[in-house]
Amino acid sequence: PTNVHVDWNGPGIVLDLSRNRSRRFCSTVCSNRAAVAAKIKADWPKYDVGAKGHLTRPELAKWLTDLRLAAGQPAPDAEWQKGAFVRTDSNSDAKISLEELTAFLTSGA
Repeated sequence: PTNVHVDWNGPGIVLDLSRNRSRRFCSTVCSNRAAVAAKIKADWPKYDVGAKGHLTRPELAKWLTDLRLAAGQPAPDAEWQKGAFVRTDSNSDAKISLEELTAFLTSGA
């Protein structure tokens, strides 16, 4: 399963998008939840192709892949990408809203 872990201890937030929380495949340090939400909102237009107001599975996969590659980690495989999409799509409408992505990345789900 895909894990998203937000560690609120220490100097900031660590978003860990990995299968195993002991390995940091993707970590981003931010000062608080509001900073994470602001970063997601700022980056949203880059990934919401056509400005339709939601992300498709390939768009979410691209975003999460970019995060991992920026952290110097390998791109996620198809199974990982599928699991991340299912867990992020909280209302099961096959679309990822800004709110769903923000909730997913700031909840420690």
